[in-house]
Amino acid sequence: MTKIKLLSCPHCGGEAELRESAAYNARAYRVQCPSCHIGTVPVSVGYYTQFDGRIGVTITPERAQRYVIERWNRRVQGNVNATT
Repeated sequence: MTKIKLLSCPHCGGEAELRESAAYNARAYRVQCPSCHIGTVPVSVGYYTQFDGRIGVTITPERAQRYVIERWNRRVQGNVNATT
C-alpha cells in the first residue's frame, strides 16, 4: 500500500481514508472523508487506452492509490471566488 500521508478533509476537517472497492469488475481506489462523504473519483486498476493525457497506460494498484491521494492532497490557494 502507498505510504503518502493524506491531508484532512478540505470541507469539514475530518480524517480522510483510502478506500478500495470494485468498479466494473475491477479493483478501484478512491479517497473519501467518512464524516462528510466528499471524495475523489475512483480509479480502477487495469489498462487504459488514455489516462491523464497519456496513451496506452497500465494502472497498477500502487499507481491508482498514488494518483487518488495526490489528487486529494492538491489544494487551491487563496479565495477562488474573489472578484477583481
